[in-house]
Amino acid sequence: MRLAHIVIVSVLAVTGAATAGAVKESGVDGGVLVRVGCGDPAALIDMKTPACIVHGLDTDRKAVLAARKAIVEKGLYGPVSADVFDGRALPYIADTVNLLVAGDGATVSRDEVLRVLAPGGVAYVDGTKVHKPVPKNTSDWGHFLYDASGNAVSPDTAVDVPFHIQWEGGPKWARSHDRLSSLNSLVSSDGKLFYIFDEGMTADFYYPTRWNLICRDAYNGIVLWKRDVGKWEDHWRAFRSGPNQLNRRVVSADDRLFASLGLGEPVQVIDAAAGKTICTLKGTEGAEEIIHKDGVLYLVALPFDGEPQDYQSMYRSRTRPGLQKTLMAVDPASGRILWKKTDKDTLGILPVTLIADADKVYFQSRNCIIALDKNSGKQKWKALRRSAESRPSNFSPALLVYKDVVISVDNLPTAKKGPKSPADTESVEQKNIIWSFSASATAIKGELVAFAAGTGKQLWTTDAMAAYGAQMDCFAVNDLVYVGQKARRHTADFTRAYDVHTGEIKNERDTASAFTRTHHHRCWRNKATCKYILMSRTGVELISFDGKLAMQNAFTRGNCEYGIMPANGLIYVPPHSCGCYIQVKMSGFFGLAPKSKSPLAGQTPQNVLVKGAAFNRVSLSEPATSDADWPTYRADARRSGGSKSTVAPTLTRAWKTKLAGNITSPVVAGDRVYVAVAEGRTLYALDRRNGKTVWTFQAGARIDSPPTVVGNTAYVGSRDGWVYALASDSGELAWKFRAAKSDRKHCAYGQFESPWPVHGSVLHLDGAICFAAGKSSYVDDGLYLYKLDAKTGKTLLEKRIYSRDPVTGDQHADAGHDLPGGLNDILATDGKTLFMRDFQLHLDAVPKAATIEGALPQQMKPHVHNTAGYLDATWAHRTYWYYGTKMRSGYGGWAAAGKRAFSGRLMVRDDDSLYAYGRKALNNDFRAAPALGYYGKRETHLYKAPVAAAGPAPARRKAKSDKKGRRGMAAPKLSYVWSNDCYLHVRAMALANDKVLVAGATDILRTGAMTREAIAKQAELLESSNEQYLRVYAKNDGSKLSEIKLEAKPVYDGMAVARGNVFISTEAGELHCFAPAK
Repeated sequence: MRLAHIVIVSVLAVTGAATAGAVKESGVDGGVLVRVGCGDPAALIDMKTPACIVHGLDTDRKAVLAARKAIVEKGLYGPVSADVFDGRALPYIADTVNLLVAGDGATVSRDEVLRVLAPGGVAYVDGTKVHKPVPKNTSDWGHFLYDASGNAVSPDTAVDVPFHIQWEGGPKWARSHDRLSSLNSLVSSDGKLFYIFDEGMTADFYYPTRWNLICRDAYNGIVLWKRDVGKWEDHWRAFRSGPNQLNRRVVSADDRLFASLGLGEPVQVIDAAAGKTICTLKGTEGAEEIIHKDGVLYLVALPFDGEPQDYQSMYRSRTRPGLQKTLMAVDPASGRILWKKTDKDTLGILPVTLIADADKVYFQSRNCIIALDKNSGKQKWKALRRSAESRPSNFSPALLVYKDVVISVDNLPTAKKGPKSPADTESVEQKNIIWSFSASATAIKGELVAFAAGTGKQLWTTDAMAAYGAQMDCFAVNDLVYVGQKARRHTADFTRAYDVHTGEIKNERDTASAFTRTHHHRCWRNKATCKYILMSRTGVELISFDGKLAMQNAFTRGNCEYGIMPANGLIYVPPHSCGCYIQVKMSGFFGLAPKSKSPLAGQTPQNVLVKGAAFNRVSLSEPATSDADWPTYRADARRSGGSKSTVAPTLTRAWKTKLAGNITSPVVAGDRVYVAVAEGRTLYALDRRNGKTVWTFQAGARIDSPPTVVGNTAYVGSRDGWVYALASDSGELAWKFRAAKSDRKHCAYGQFESPWPVHGSVLHLDGAICFAAGKSSYVDDGLYLYKLDAKTGKTLLEKRIYSRDPVTGDQHADAGHDLPGGLNDILATDGKTLFMRDFQLHLDAVPKAATIEGALPQQMKPHVHNTAGYLDATWAHRTYWYYGTKMRSGYGGWAAAGKRAFSGRLMVRDDDSLYAYGRKALNNDFRAAPALGYYGKRETHLYKAPVAAAGPAPARRKAKSDKKGRRGMAAPKLSYVWSNDCYLHVRAMALANDKVLVAGATDILRTGAMTREAIAKQAELLESSNEQYLRVYAKNDGSKLSEIKLEAKPVYDGMAVARGNVFISTEAGELHCFAPAK
């Protein structure tokens, strides 16, 4: 049940001293806290708790600067921040703020306050307390399939086609596309999300898991709490192989959470606000499925002995599907078990079939549907439901109850030779199920059977088909039934609406426009609202029940085995690990909003240019940049990662500087070293000779990468949507330009930022500063490409990259696995073409239109880039750096570019050669799972290759068939100048004239035994300060010249070489300078 707050008024004198009292009295337990008025910085700082971020607003610039200074001194700038505003328009997108406190004389209107408050949020303005009600047209999603009925249909009418990012969170990627899904269970109630997620390292699924139960605010994504989860399903289990029960281990209802946090563990009742266990329900050990109905929990439990079962399969460490189970009812308030059933009826309850309505509990077993009295557990009826004796582990029926009808959608009985088996025809006696452990996506034929909920009488049947390695789909809406009937959802489906009582076809509609791409359906069960089926074929397709809309959204997708969740007027999209549509598909955890919640709503798009005190002192030529400098990210405009500076073969540390937080890679120009503290939103200028701070500058949001230095000016972008030109000697502002289309913010990774952020490292080209603002060409009005006069900030070029139909919002119906458009990235150039990942714009032929598309494939040029973006440090399995043009998509396609061109996990270049560290083979590996006790080697190397050999991809040639008769595309054999098994996990890399420098952790798995203990030790080394090294290699032959031990783990791509010195940023928040050894 939703808590629909009513608007109430009370008297509260909100002064600076009373802010803490307002926070306590509000009942807000975390999220986004805003204080209008920065005159008392201490009051702002005191609002901060681990479960919230705090933002101060004031019309007085001096008060804001004073507040920022106080916040910085406390080391809190970032999670606590302050900005200037106009006193009227609050700088947030709608439905974001949990608590707003404004003192006497506040000029913000009540309507504006209600606009920015999240549903259920509280505001105190001039003595008035206001609660924003939860909209009646939105809904929670408390179970895997919405509620206890099993009918995955929400009454939420606010959920609609996604156009905007409400919030963004991490991690950016799930751990593996080839193994157990990183997310199991996702539900929502009381304005919060709850889910179980593996936060282990993304770099390789080999590494140990870190399963946590996590709670986020539903409207801004702020993490409110997290807690450990015990022993879980083995993460080596092949993806798409189940077990489907994992998605039913967490249920939420209002302010309570019910969860079994580990295999074999009992159910805990948890305070949803604080994450604390209220009580543990004794006797519920082994609970693997939970539903909640009318204040009572109904559980399916299976004893678990703590050890993985059945190692005979090719798949590693799986738990058994289980046969004899127990069904029970529990009162969570008292902990009392109301009834329990363990008998032949519960022998092999099929996964995800426990459901309930107002008076009965239902479940499906081997060959029947059974209805029990909800209060006593006594049988009400048992009906024959023929189904297959042999079942794949990734498949479970759909069982739902809608009003007075129970609907079962399951696979057809196993075909038998000779006389029919009584068990498959008329007997309701239970027999064992033969489970086959499967990760395949076979086309399973099925049947829908409808029963009268009161008597069990069969009403009608129709054909059904499973999706792609997923469960059956069925939705009951407005007395009509929609069921998946096309194999793997390859062609238009959900076209027929059946009468729920008779099975009569009431209407048919055309859904073909949601099925135009050559892509299989994803491996999870679809969900719905009362307006739309949210199908997951290429991404998230919305098919309206009224037949008026069938729209694709391939720029986003859910995670394997769970999918997406529609709730609270938003579509929640968890992190995935997919390589399809990688040019445009967003990665991370998102709350996606419909068009009505546009950050531009009520505003006119505009840019702002502000001149500063150093405006008339900007020089692009003095002091001149030396070839021995490293004045921008990766040294130069083509992002080569190479310097003409010469370094000694042996090095020693000259100095180190400790900064406040996680730092970016450094840049070096003249006597200055520049580095940003990303989370702290601060740019540091240091003395190159000793590392002492010369000046600092605070931006309005994260600075995710270092500045670009030209002459006497440092240019840096920020995720606040601004670009700043700063005097290199003092940090004074010369000018700043707002690229963001409005001054509204949303939450991303636990901080505020603009929907149109700018990367820190902007591009300097022929006296101009170039950059992109935005996140994706598919959301929030698209991306904007800018070219500004470096001296004045004047706009020379502005082009919009928007990949949707400007009227309908639809996407291009191109076939294949590619989409037009792009994702933001640090720009690169060869002097004639701008590169933004795969997106390319030829500067000698810029279209005159305001909205543009990139170069056609045949016009594209190879360049060094990361398919996931330069700053992606995760080493996600289906991403890599390469020297090429455009990455392919699809199963196996993600690796094609890396097999046909030189690739790696880091890459640098000079004029003639490429130098890279990476995997020797790029493959899908879920079919090559190791046998018990054996783990395959992960072979990597450091290599040199000629640029000339890495041009346009050669013509395709057919590969020989594999053992299963499949044919593929053979990759050409790549030839290296040299290849070196360096036995390091290289995190940072640079060229220095005649040398290659690499830094990272020792690779102990290449030389030692591959055991789980060794793998855990390797993971520990990768994340610690131990066994981290800087090595120097000869560029001509790859011979090792020297090695020095580092004190901490290098920041990803965090090395610069300048004026004979090597500068390395570390994850300990330190910048180290290495000089020639004496």
